[in-house]
Amino acid sequence: MPVDVSSTRVSSKLVEASVDVSSTLVEASIGIWPEKVHGKGFGRKYPMKVDFFGIQRSLKVLRMLLDGDVKTESDPMGSSFKTYILLLLLPQFFPFSSFAVRDIGIVPINHNLIVHVDPLVNPGGNLNVAVDVDPAASNLDDGTIGPNDGGNAALNLIKDGHNAALNLVHEGINAALDLINGGKVNDGGSDYAKPELETNFMGEWKIDCPNAGVGAMQLQLMPNDQVVWFDATTLGPSARKLEPEGNCPPNPDTQNQPDCFAHCIAYDWKTAKSRTIVLSGEPWCSSGNLWPNGNLVATGGTFSGVKAVRMLPMDDLKSDFIERKDALGDFRWYLYTYPLYSSNQVLEDGSAVLVGGRESWSIEVVPPTLDFKPKKIDFPFLKETCTPPKGPNRFIENNLYPFVYLLPDGNVFLFANDRSINFNPITGKISCEHPLLPGGARNYPASGMSALFPLKLMPENPLPLNVEVVVCGGNKQDAFERVDAKHVTEKEFVPALKDCHRIHPMKPGAVWEDEQEMPSERCMGDLLHLPTGDLIMLNGAKKGTAAWEDAIDPNFTPILYSPGKPMGKRFKEMNPTTIARMYHSSSALLPDTTILVAGSNPHQFYTFNHEFPTELRVEKFSPHYLDPALDDQRPSICPRQTDKVIKYGAPFKVVVNPLKSKKILEPGDVKVTMIYPPFTTHGFSQNQRLIVLALKAIENNVITAFAPPSGNIAPPGYYMMFVNYLGVPGPGLWVHIDK
Repeated sequence: MPVDVSSTRVSSKLVEASVDVSSTLVEASIGIWPEKVHGKGFGRKYPMKVDFFGIQRSLKVLRMLLDGDVKTESDPMGSSFKTYILLLLLPQFFPFSSFAVRDIGIVPINHNLIVHVDPLVNPGGNLNVAVDVDPAASNLDDGTIGPNDGGNAALNLIKDGHNAALNLVHEGINAALDLINGGKVNDGGSDYAKPELETNFMGEWKIDCPNAGVGAMQLQLMPNDQVVWFDATTLGPSARKLEPEGNCPPNPDTQNQPDCFAHCIAYDWKTAKSRTIVLSGEPWCSSGNLWPNGNLVATGGTFSGVKAVRMLPMDDLKSDFIERKDALGDFRWYLYTYPLYSSNQVLEDGSAVLVGGRESWSIEVVPPTLDFKPKKIDFPFLKETCTPPKGPNRFIENNLYPFVYLLPDGNVFLFANDRSINFNPITGKISCEHPLLPGGARNYPASGMSALFPLKLMPENPLPLNVEVVVCGGNKQDAFERVDAKHVTEKEFVPALKDCHRIHPMKPGAVWEDEQEMPSERCMGDLLHLPTGDLIMLNGAKKGTAAWEDAIDPNFTPILYSPGKPMGKRFKEMNPTTIARMYHSSSALLPDTTILVAGSNPHQFYTFNHEFPTELRVEKFSPHYLDPALDDQRPSICPRQTDKVIKYGAPFKVVVNPLKSKKILEPGDVKVTMIYPPFTTHGFSQNQRLIVLALKAIENNVITAFAPPSGNIAPPGYYMMFVNYLGVPGPGLWVHIDK
């Protein structure tokens, strides 16, 4: 789909590039003035200011190294000629508005291309460039930028087999441009001015605890460095008793019979020690989030917990859950028999919108307190996306645990089954319905994966350049009814899906774009953000669906997913585990940048004499960036000198200890990210988001960064903050942001 920027006016004073083409070298000298660009790609104007931070060293000379021949369609000026081209260079150093960059488009780099230049040039007037990106050149769809008003110079980037050899490499700036994909911006690529540090390390698995005693159906990392997970309270004993010995509170869902077994623990990820926690109501398949003060809240459940809200204080390491029954306006699980599988999304004021659940066609907003008046809003879209049952208790649904993400405009993106919308979480009004995503079901019990891509901010904190959601895996619409015992007597384990799709939900006319296929099929997997801005896929199965006994063929292999890399290079298989992690398994990124993995129980009760037994071992996975060979380049934050309480839109200080390699941090070497710790259950990490912060200055290993501008970008609360040096992250630091 072409992007027309014919109305875009570019001052010749803004960017002047003198391009000298020969068989060996292209040099571009660039002059930059703090003028404005007005992009009118959608009939609106977006002012752009130019800041000199980060470019004073790096924009001395742009060198385009030729690795082969450069062909020209017509060259009346000989092998050397000059033209004026627009270089939207280094988005992290240029505070463009999101639409200005998206609408104008960006010339791709790091692709082997052949350049065809129309000889008609207008060096004295407005910029006039059209760019065609050949699919073979950059694995993108055909797309056009331009033409502009004034002159008709054309720059066509086309690959020509092995002959293609134009690599655009800045001296000290490598892979710094976003890609234009058929009129659709791919907001990826490198965030650094130099090549990222390389490693062949494929990751490492270690057993962190041989027996935690309690399954990890639901899991939340808390800011006190405790990982809290819990299981159902009505499905028999766990493998661990409550502490101290003799602690046997009555279970309201088993006729108040004493229950001496633990169904919840708080796990110290630093020491692998844990304590038991009492749950007074049934949290089976609930949802959850953190309050701005760091307290954990779990919403819904089944039986006595079906309308409950339960809270675990962050600052009391001996506390049990404090529960308020009948707090919710609708059943956030099933009243008598089954859980309801709703999803939570924290909003800009710290409250959370609860979406869906079994036969709960509603949404409701829950404030960060146990004292509130329930108010639900009927939401027919949830019923419309639900696959009808085949009979009493013979559910199929395919829209449970829907994927929900807070967008920068305050609306919420909702994906259920195979349909998606943007809606107002306060009023329930739907503002946009997106095209159907074909190929199968993506939510429970088909249980695909989804994530909101990193939100990249610029100085002066405009909106992120790119808001994009990915959905991967799942299974066919009828996969559950072909495998579940309530529907069939002979199970058929349908292979899971391996496709992925991306959408820009805030872009008018957004469509689903085909992403590269995963290396293997996966359902019930987790998709987690890494500090680097990459993501990791792990856990799950290759055949079947979620629910008891309904999957086989565990997917042991984690996948590193780098959505900004060229198509064909975005997925990388890492070292596999030997432990099956299927139904009711969970995981979390830890502040030390490892991944904690726990749980897996594809059975109704704790079962150990089975091919896929109840799994109580706890693992940690060290991703590629924890290669010991990179330790000399690993940055570490100095907690005492770093601002740990930040305010929206305000600059704050991050002090980094000297690298062991003695290298000095410079602009373009560093990326600072903030990650909201998600509530992970049933393959969906609720509330997960990663924010790439805008940087103001770096001097003597002191980084001045801008806090996110609003709660719609970063809901209030605690975040793990990481400093990355050329792709290598150091340990994170908890920071708190609020109004």
